[in-house]
Amino acid sequence: MKSSVGLGLRHSFHGYVLENKPAVPFFEVITENYLYFDGAPRSFLRKIREIYPLVFHGVSLSIGSLEPIRIDYLTQLNQMIQEFQPLWVSDHLCWTYNGSENSHDLLPVPFTKESLNRIISKTQQVQDFLGQKIYLENPSAYVDFKNNEYSEEDFISELCKNSGCGLLLDLNNLVVNQYNLGYNPINYLNTIKHCEVKQIHLAGHTIKEKVRIDTHDSDINQEVLDLLPLAKQFWPEASPMIEWDDKIPPIDYLLSLREKIELKWQNSPVAIAAQPALSVAKNSKKSTTDEKRYQTFWGLLKTKDYVTEATAQTADIIKADLPTPAHIGMNVYSSAYYNRQVEVLGKVFPSLKIVLDEVFSDVLLEYLDCYPSTHDSIDFIGNNLAQFIKEHNFAYSLGVDKLIIADIANFENSKNLCLVAFADKHQTLNVKSLTETDWLNKRLKIKSEVLLQAFSSEIHPVLESIQQNKTPEIPDLKTTYYVFYR
Repeated sequence: MKSSVGLGLRHSFHGYVLENKPAVPFFEVITENYLYFDGAPRSFLRKIREIYPLVFHGVSLSIGSLEPIRIDYLTQLNQMIQEFQPLWVSDHLCWTYNGSENSHDLLPVPFTKESLNRIISKTQQVQDFLGQKIYLENPSAYVDFKNNEYSEEDFISELCKNSGCGLLLDLNNLVVNQYNLGYNPINYLNTIKHCEVKQIHLAGHTIKEKVRIDTHDSDINQEVLDLLPLAKQFWPEASPMIEWDDKIPPIDYLLSLREKIELKWQNSPVAIAAQPALSVAKNSKKSTTDEKRYQTFWGLLKTKDYVTEATAQTADIIKADLPTPAHIGMNVYSSAYYNRQVEVLGKVFPSLKIVLDEVFSDVLLEYLDCYPSTHDSIDFIGNNLAQFIKEHNFAYSLGVDKLIIADIANFENSKNLCLVAFADKHQTLNVKSLTETDWLNKRLKIKSEVLLQAFSSEIHPVLESIQQNKTPEIPDLKTTYYVFYR
């Protein structure tokens, strides 16, 4: 029996995979996790690539946005493709960017003729640049736009036919949309059966009273597994794959689950006959422009307070007659926008979180308003926090001198991106102590991986005390230099 079910590669699996070489036909990697650093993660990926085929799955192409394709992103992606030779490359049918701002979320596209033409053109541009077919994933969604001119399945069918792209079929997203938006999965699959599908995503989602959320943090839901036989009927050569991105269990559990899915896929009987697809009439009303939809959606997305039913109705861009009420669906996006970024910042700045205590979230929300994320990778989200703290006039007390707080932010952000060399652990170079003869005799080569930074104080004893649950002594303000490297 030829094995076909793959697994999503996560950083915590690297060591296990290299040491134990589990029987997995391929690993899917999130492209952005390796795109911007040629450090330890990519070094591990090179070693894993020597053993396993890889497929690339991106989250930042933003094919559905109003902005042009970003050539710098495609250039870096193409460099990775040339090095690792993935079996195929995929991304999402969504938009993530609004102007230069990145939501770090997969936002829904309107299914209009305007949108279809724009995405067809951009998809062809991507494929021409990369020199290969790209596979776009059907999205999960919590709202649907008013006055759509296509159903989602008709939109995808037209996109594949007219751009030459393939489809990454996510059965979990289809089930989520069944409950949130009222989709009929059988009709949906029957409509897109002519699209080329190489890969099928399987994942778990969170079930709430009036909405299902695509969280990838639990076992694959049974409704998702029930669609596998029909998918097998339409795309028998496709490769299912398990996605698990949060609350990740031990890899032994995932490997066992992979074997169960393998047996189910290989032994799936002939599925039930597909019902004929429903014809979807195109909307004859004069459509709101996509730009108007996107800007209104973005305004709702960045609502810090709860989006009320009245607010959603006033916006007048979201369907109101869906299983998931418009304001509840919109709040999934709005809360995710802030919560995801605050959660990441909390992990990057653990000591700062302790020092700021109750005002930590308030500081971060003000920071995100002044410095919204503009990078594909969320790892860079804290790059401006230290500068923000120095410059911003807070209406409340931070409890400690702002320069010390900014130093903690600067140190932890640099440490997040690099490894830091402390003077008490490594021999350090005191540039100030070098004589003229030293400068003439020493050959120094500073690589791009090394960063010399000036701080307002000697900050590392403060961080060490916090990490040891001790009350730190606040240092005197004196310029101190640290070398960061990776």
